Amino acid sequence: MFLWGHSKDGQDGYSPNGKQWALGGDTFVVGCQIPSEAVVFPEFNELNPDMSDPRYNTECGIYEPHCGIDKLMFAWGHDEYMYRMLVGNNTTLPREALDMIRYHS
Repeated sequence: MFLWGHSKDGQDGYSPNGKQWALGGDTFVVGCQIPSEAVVFPEFNELNPDMSDPRYNTECGIYEPHCGIDKLMFAWGHDEYMYRMLVGNNTTLPREALDMIRYHS
């Protein structure tokens, strides 16, 4: 499945080549540098105490390069919440469906 958002959602909405072609701003990897162009309201990033911790301010942060998406931790938003609720309640949805729910923003 291939989808992308609209400019009013912070995405360019015209092609998969924009800066935020697959990120709506509430799902991002924690434990590494947060790209300011990939988060809605980046002016609030400076309020995050992790921004002043050198462990979290490199491209890979706490992760090994090429560790795989399943090893990453994500900001807790509605996507992660729904994913966790489904998994915790023994959903019968296939892995691909769970990945779409978890990573769609």
